[in-house]
Amino acid sequence: MTNIKITKMNEKIYLIEEMDYLEHSNCYLIVGSKKCLLIDTGVGLIDFNEIKNRFVKDKELVVVITHFHFDHFAGSDQFDMALANKNNLKNKDVGLKYFKKKDFKNNAFEKISHKEFNINENKFKQIKNESIINLGDFNFEIIFTPGHDESSISLFENEKKILFSGDTIYDGKMYLDFEDSNNKEYISSLKKILYKKPTIILGGHNAPITKNISEFITSKIDLAKEN
Repeated sequence: MTNIKITKMNEKIYLIEEMDYLEHSNCYLIVGSKKCLLIDTGVGLIDFNEIKNRFVKDKELVVVITHFHFDHFAGSDQFDMALANKNNLKNKDVGLKYFKKKDFKNNAFEKISHKEFNINENKFKQIKNESIINLGDFNFEIIFTPGHDESSISLFENEKKILFSGDTIYDGKMYLDFEDSNNKEYISSLKKILYKKPTIILGGHNAPITKNISEFITSKIDLAKEN
């Protein structure tokens, strides 16, 4: 699988990265006992048929998009349906104008730049806030976490205290300058996450957050209050 990096986080969770996209946003595959869950689909450089054949096999695969920015949902054209928060899709700033050829290696930009990324609403099924995705040995609660954009959601495993946060929070600069970013909502979303007391945060970019998590979330709240 050319320039795709797959990291086994534990016995059930895999991190999938498109290495030809310099920011290589994180996609996650959770292999549950009954179903599998794919969180985000990247910029469109991953062959998900290979992923399914290797890891999912004959299990049902549930696809969830954390938010409608180009580098997190573009690969969803390989699936018949994905779950997402379809908030304000008609006027959605998908982030395409923020991407340049210099953000990619090995002519990867040419591989995806010809695609049409107007969002087909019929491709996505509305997910409900506080709904549960049951994989058998994992139960993920959907948490609406707007702020980075209106459509942002996070997924939290209440027993294992694992948070998949998309671009709501990760170890890096937070971007709140999109057309539908909202600083007040962002602070509220971070407070929701803080209340859940996760023991690991698997974000949409960069490495997992595993230490001093409450302090890390609080520091992001403080930074947002300064803006």
